[in-house]
Amino acid sequence: MRIVSAMRRRGAVVVVLGCSLAALFSSVSEYFRAPGPAVIGTDFIDINRASAAELSLLPGVGPGLAQAIVDDRAARGPFATTADIDRVRGVGPAALARIRAFISAPAYAPQ
Repeated sequence: MRIVSAMRRRGAVVVVLGCSLAALFSSVSEYFRAPGPAVIGTDFIDINRASAAELSLLPGVGPGLAQAIVDDRAARGPFATTADIDRVRGVGPAALARIRAFISAPAYAPQ
């Protein structure tokens, strides 16, 4: 009986220690996370001129989706509004809601 009680206490210690380590690693990873558009300041990313690397700075936009945006823009022309970016496969209402605050689509005049 004493062995079972001791094992339960050790199990509880392991669980508490595990939870503490998980919380520590979570806060450390947040501290060292790469900055995204939220730390760029008041600047927006122009979706009609941005490179794939610049577009991948947007929250939830990885390299594949960023390249899809660039490819769509090259094939179909510039985006008239920020909402037009939903024509790109992979950009739906949720993705648009995440990035809308960080993007702009000013009048585009090719140079």
